[in-house]
Parts: sequence; structure tokens; C-alpha cells
Amino acid sequence: ISIYDNSEIQFDNDGNVHNFKNFKYYELVADFGEGIDYDAIVFFETLNGGNWSDGEIYKFEIISNSLRLQHVKTNWETLEHEISNEILVLDRQ
Repeated sequence: ISIYDNSEIQFDNDGNVHNFKNFKYYELVADFGEGIDYDAIVFFETLNGGNWSDGEIYKFEIISNSLRLQHVKTNWETLEHEISNEILVLDRQ
């Protein structure tokens, strides 16, 4: 488990994200027909969003006041997903 310095990270209701890696925009995954059978967020480096294959997918869990993220390596041709063992923990301030 990695504790991420999240003192400046901000998720806006309109999908903008601030100060988390190089990401500018996020979308919650709402289509579970792509082999994604867990709660997930797609992060994008542009404000436009786009196809999920243009972003980075993270499995997420909300536990108490923490957001736990695990990067997902995705092969879009085979729809295979590999969830990282590394867990990033973002604590709500």
C-alpha cells in the first residue's frame, strides 16, 4: 500500500481532477460490458475525456474516508484486465 501525498488533489463534480499525476479529467465506468466487473475510474490527461482506451483505468474502493486506487493494465483487443497489486490510498482531508 502506498500513501499518496494528496494534500492538493481535488475531484470536481464536473469531471475535472487537479494535482493527481498528469490527469486533468476523470469518468466513472458505468458500462460493465467491457469485461470490467468492478468499480472503476478512467483518468485522462486532457479535459476532453474520450475513449477509455485513451485514458488510464483504476479500480477503486471507498473505505471510510479513503479512496483506494489500483491501476488496471488493459488489453482492449482481448478485453483482458490485470489489476496492479500496488494500492494508492488517498485520504480525505
